[in-house]
Amino acid sequence: LILIFIGVIFIFTRTKREKPLHSKQDINTFALFSGTQVRSHSRDFKGGSVGALFGGIEIKIPENIQVEIKGYPILGGLENKTRLHRGTDEKLTVLRVNIFIVCGGIEIRD
Repeated sequence: LILIFIGVIFIFTRTKREKPLHSKQDINTFALFSGTQVRSHSRDFKGGSVGALFGGIEIKIPENIQVEIKGYPILGGLENKTRLHRGTDEKLTVLRVNIFIVCGGIEIRD
């Protein structure tokens, strides 16, 4: 009974994660009946997988990063509030994110 109670508290809570400036990283997170906020200051991304099942995820990344998203929300929403960068810029970092959303939401902003 105690383990079930601890699991329910973990599932239904909001979490925050902040990544260090120097790390080469993936953005991988999943929200189940909860909210998750991921904030990164790094410009060195490899990609990531993000999933929300009856929950919400907010991802904040630095400016001048192009975001490419693969996947489709099912009864959910996706907002890409990053600025669109046109042309070819060698310093432009591309973040490729695979999404999975069912009755939840994901927001990506710079």
